[in-house]
Amino acid sequence: MRALVITLLCWCAGTASANILENPSFEVGSGNSAAGWDTDIRSGRYEFLVDPNAHSGRRCVAIQGTEAGVARWYTTDPFLIAGNRYRLSCWVRGDGPVDGRVWLPGGGVTLSFGHEPQWKRVEAEFSPQNTGRHGLYLQCQGTGTAYFDDVELTLVEAKPALGSGAIPTNGAPLTQIVVPDDANAAEGYLAIEARRILKEITGVELPVVAHSAATEGPGRSLCIGRAADVRRYARDLAKVGEEGIVLDIGPKAIACLGNTPRGTFYAVHEFFHLLGCRWYMPWEGGECLPRRQKLALPRRKIVHKPSFILRGGKTIQVYHYPPAMTPEHVDTERWVDWAARNRMNGLRAGYPQMWRYGSIRGGEYHEFAGHTLYAVLPPDRFFATHPEFYTLVKGERTATHSSGRPSQVCIANEEVIRRIADHIIEWFDSHPTAGRFGVCAEDEPSYWCECAQCKALDTAPGIDWSKNGEGVFDLTDRWIWFINRIAERVAQKHPDKWIHTFAYGSTREVPRKYFPHENVMIELTWWDRCFKHRSTDRKCEINRKGMERLAAWSKLAPIAVYGYLDFHQQETPQSFALSDAEFYPEIHRRGVRYVSDEWDATFLSAPLLFNLRARLLWDVKTDVKRYIDEFCQAVYGPAAAPVKAYFLGLERAVAQAPSEHVSFNNLERFTPAVVKQAHAHLDAADRLAGDDATLRTRLARLRLSLKYAEVCLLAKRVEKEPALYADLTRLKREVDGLVKQHNIPILIMAYNLLDMKYQPPVAALAGRRLLQLPEQWLFRPDPNDAGEGERWFAQTSFADWKPISIHSPWEEQGYPGMDGDGWYALKV
Repeated sequence: MRALVITLLCWCAGTASANILENPSFEVGSGNSAAGWDTDIRSGRYEFLVDPNAHSGRRCVAIQGTEAGVARWYTTDPFLIAGNRYRLSCWVRGDGPVDGRVWLPGGGVTLSFGHEPQWKRVEAEFSPQNTGRHGLYLQCQGTGTAYFDDVELTLVEAKPALGSGAIPTNGAPLTQIVVPDDANAAEGYLAIEARRILKEITGVELPVVAHSAATEGPGRSLCIGRAADVRRYARDLAKVGEEGIVLDIGPKAIACLGNTPRGTFYAVHEFFHLLGCRWYMPWEGGECLPRRQKLALPRRKIVHKPSFILRGGKTIQVYHYPPAMTPEHVDTERWVDWAARNRMNGLRAGYPQMWRYGSIRGGEYHEFAGHTLYAVLPPDRFFATHPEFYTLVKGERTATHSSGRPSQVCIANEEVIRRIADHIIEWFDSHPTAGRFGVCAEDEPSYWCECAQCKALDTAPGIDWSKNGEGVFDLTDRWIWFINRIAERVAQKHPDKWIHTFAYGSTREVPRKYFPHENVMIELTWWDRCFKHRSTDRKCEINRKGMERLAAWSKLAPIAVYGYLDFHQQETPQSFALSDAEFYPEIHRRGVRYVSDEWDATFLSAPLLFNLRARLLWDVKTDVKRYIDEFCQAVYGPAAAPVKAYFLGLERAVAQAPSEHVSFNNLERFTPAVVKQAHAHLDAADRLAGDDATLRTRLARLRLSLKYAEVCLLAKRVEKEPALYADLTRLKREVDGLVKQHNIPILIMAYNLLDMKYQPPVAALAGRRLLQLPEQWLFRPDPNDAGEGERWFAQTSFADWKPISIHSPWEEQGYPGMDGDGWYALKV
């Protein structure tokens, strides 16, 4: 088995001569890009270049203008402290009538140059007026070409803070926040955040000082990142890996550090966690900070390596926003901020790449993932000239399933293998910190290739190719053969990188003949999980099969787990926190170290679940009972007791559900008695909330989710009991009223249910049956909205239509994940 090699960065405390900038000579990057630097054209016509004729090294950056305006390379990472003295310098060159500038507005610095055929160094010293992050711009304002290289920003003189306050603690008072002299983006951001948060908690604003100017006295220092004594903690840091933390609350200093900026970010937030701070959702009002005049800081040292390497989630990005209820994309900055503060290192709303967390949060676990075949080999680019790359179905090549979904590729085609492998190699070249690249089949139903070469790789007996595209087959062997061929090529250039692939649909079963290469990771999709029983309960057929599949795959390759939450009734309460508390430690015990769940539910429906899940992925040994107590107290304050009873009551409802199993979309657990008791707990919480508007809104979110479950239940009953339509309308109005009264965004799918224009027949409401419609109809998907134009409504032949039940969603009847329109036909 291949060993995972992690290179740790053993930092030293900053010195006065160290360059504050990252990638100052632009040597890191690919093509016309430079890591850590962005580009911006304010006006005019410009091209951004990376030029090999550098002042030093192999690369410098340039801006070429053909129409005068303003364009710039820039970074907003530099962290500077007010009153300190810094030096900014840059090597520049100019061709033509160029107006070049090195501009740091927060320091009042503008270094100008014009036509300069030879490299020239420009420099200035300055003292910023404000402590914080500052923008640095390499700018061209004319035509011609401006060149920049070897930018240097250094601390010349650090001055001690004046007029500082102190925060009382149970020991020495906390008197200053200390950062390295060359603080990076994360260390600087954390210093500002620590100052803000501690002021919110205590009312006292501490000074932020550079390490070389920190004062020694009777007080205590909060030392961030490399401002701590790194050599003292060398052995601890060697234990915690790339993202682990060392948090040492001592009598003279509180040290928060890791081996990387991301590790330091997590260490500081572990300190905030101990203070009682919580970030429970990525919406307004999601930050929960205690109020205290004195901090209780027990002598404590935490040395922790994250339980899981990838702690990821895929969420939904379109919500309806009150009062107009217009659909809008989420503010991704808020979402990655929640994720990072809760030590989740990978969040996305879609495929193939993670949302970028930014340098202030130490970045993210970067990977290329999802159903990726067509992202790498797009048919709109290749099908016309290379139809042989795609599936052969009934003698013809196709790249599209009848539903409009993508088809698969011809996996036996050597050119397909070469092109995909080359794409991955180039991607890893451009993303050196990335850990994995996913080569995963397109979602199903889909067509699989019927060519002789592909079929020769199959080992499962009895494959009925006449049903190709209707469901799933057992094609794992052909798939693993394909993945191995790609992985072997990639390993020649990037032996330390993973190729991961879904065990999903037609590739879910364990192979019989071809087994994963040593750099292949299997991502086991866990969509059939029963939350009613323990994952190890062998009497539960669903969980028994899940664990058996995990055990079988684990013998062949490292395993990642891809889980699911409700994607049919996303805003209903997701009361599976206690199930998670058993599940994640169990899969960790069985060797799983990568988790990336599909969060189709929301923070409206799963505030406790999402936060506890994030904590368990960080530390599977979390004391769950204590965590729930602290979470409820931090988020719901005086209403903590009834809210805890609300959460635990719904958790018990899962264990006591009348159905044999409880999956993520099972609503039978919401019996009338359960719903009534849940409302009673929320009523008690409302009484305790008093006039606290923020708390009342948090409680309204719980009430809204519960009422939405009632809407879903009643909507199902109305299908058979139209007389209940008036009750459903009233309930929808109550939900809509809560949404708008408390300004709560709601998922677009949930709002569509509230906005249904269904009007039952008046005669049926009066109790007179007009016609009993059958359960079975004929169905034809129309994802491209072609039916009306092609007059499907006038058809008399239905040979290409499939039978379907009107009592279940089409996603459960052979069309998983299908969006768009569908046509139903019935002969009456």
